[in-house]
Amino acid sequence: ELIILFILVQTTALIGSFGLARLSDTRGPKFIIIISLAFWIIITILAYLADSKSAFYMVAGLAGLGLGVIQASSRAFYAYFIPEGYENEYFGIYSLVGKTSAVLGPLIFGTLSKNTGNQRLSILSVSILFSMGLLILSGVKEQKAKID
Repeated sequence: ELIILFILVQTTALIGSFGLARLSDTRGPKFIIIISLAFWIIITILAYLADSKSAFYMVAGLAGLGLGVIQASSRAFYAYFIPEGYENEYFGIYSLVGKTSAVLGPLIFGTLSKNTGNQRLSILSVSILFSMGLLILSGVKEQKAKID
């Protein structure tokens, strides 16, 4: 079952990436990230509400659709702000932030799960993080970086 779930998520991630690639080219990566974050908020709520194995598989398939596209769009959007010649330093920070979130997200989830005994409640904490990201991103202006 785990292998089937993995294949399902990877396949739908590929489909989602291809499906939204042109939209990213025409509307821009910030638009795609906003759509993706809203999508992820919905996915976490659906995961909270999933009450059967088949419902969980459906949510996992939907989650895959938003997986690949947000990764590609966030890198493209971030690259827009990097001054020429500083790519290594800026993507080093990008990597550090990504690794930090890869630790903090599961830590928050696990701590809530352990303390409340409720993984459904813990998944809602992830939607709060997505909501915070959406709020912060809404204030970011798309302006090419310049070196003084």
